[in-house]
Amino acid sequence: MKTIFEYLDYRVFLREYYEQKKEGSASFSLRLFGKKSGIDPSYLSKVIKEKRHIGERNVPDLAEALSLDNLEREYLETLLRFNKAPTEEQKQQFFEQLLSLRRPHTKCLTEEQFQFYSKWYYSALRNLLEFYPFYAGDDYGDLGKELSPPISAEEAQQGIALLEKLSLIKQDRSQRYRLTEHAISTGESWSSLAIRNFQKETILLSSEALRRHGKQERDISSITMNITEKEFPTIQNMLRRFRASLISYVNEIPRPNRVYQLNLQLIPLSQKHTDTSGDTNDTE
Repeated sequence: MKTIFEYLDYRVFLREYYEQKKEGSASFSLRLFGKKSGIDPSYLSKVIKEKRHIGERNVPDLAEALSLDNLEREYLETLLRFNKAPTEEQKQQFFEQLLSLRRPHTKCLTEEQFQFYSKWYYSALRNLLEFYPFYAGDDYGDLGKELSPPISAEEAQQGIALLEKLSLIKQDRSQRYRLTEHAISTGESWSSLAIRNFQKETILLSSEALRRHGKQERDISSITMNITEKEFPTIQNMLRRFRASLISYVNEIPRPNRVYQLNLQLIPLSQKHTDTSGDTNDTE
């Protein structure tokens, strides 16, 4: 069985632990697991189905039932806090603690995947390499200057190293870096946190583009509209169809020569208002 350090949801760990123990011994039951961990079996069943959370007071008995050492117990406590964190800032804090607690020999790509979304220029570098010829031994400073805003040589070098480690790029026979067909999976519980961080960075870039680029090089527009919750899913679907259509279109461009970032932002700018006047928008 995988160690607890390879999990980012303690409930998945508990489920797989239970399933493995059950497979190895017919006498092992949810009732027995609950008795050892001090958690009511019916409630424990909801926990491993990811419908409930345990309390921190349950951690000592649960850690003992799982035969966890001190470091593993600390990881379990932090994992619980990470899974239950109510805010993005707290999730970020606990995620960083989880990474620091992982044993040095733990083999997991999550750290690098999370890092990919931590800076806007990692994805920009990857896209840039589709058409910009960059070879092993070339000047990273020159590569960094190709981005807007430019990044340092050190940042560019770190970016190339990360993209290689994630198998998003590789060298061809001439030692030129080429894109691979690999993609980062966003199916794990860390993904929403990572992507929110990435979106924050790109939104700030959009703001900076107002100063950095003239109108002929950018298109930033805004619509302030009045809708209800009923129309919101329809607009979401319209945006999804647009994104899918745009992706299909740009994938057919034979010789791209510049990297662009597109942010579609549809956010509420007011509290929901309940109309009690009896008036409607209907017309006769």
